[in-house]
Amino acid sequence: MNPLSSWRTWTGLLTSVLIAATGLALIALRWDPCTEFGGCALFFGVASVVYLPYALLAAVLIGLPTHMCFLRLGLHRWWLYAAAGIAIGATVAWVVRLPIYGDGMSAAHFALAGASATTAFWLVTRRGNDP
Repeated sequence: MNPLSSWRTWTGLLTSVLIAATGLALIALRWDPCTEFGGCALFFGVASVVYLPYALLAAVLIGLPTHMCFLRLGLHRWWLYAAAGIAIGATVAWVVRLPIYGDGMSAAHFALAGASATTAFWLVTRRGNDP
């Protein structure tokens, strides 16, 4: 069966993209001097939308091919997906070089978001399928 035709793969992809974008928006919220809940909620919403395309591109262009390679090689452990997420997040940070908030957003933040997203992807796609 083609893994791309599985509903688990597409649900995992959507979950990982939303987790990465939301995680980066939460990290960015740390540097926003909002004092009211409404202002913070607006900033969080805008930041989520800003990071969504980056997360989607990383998931489709890097994450899915990595998943396909892992399946072909028989690598199914969560920590491999987390390590791949760290590498993917750091790569996205390096390629994009977002100058947002000065030195506040670093490759480590993107790596953390990548690890969280790929681990969530693994949880959705591999749950109950491990040998």
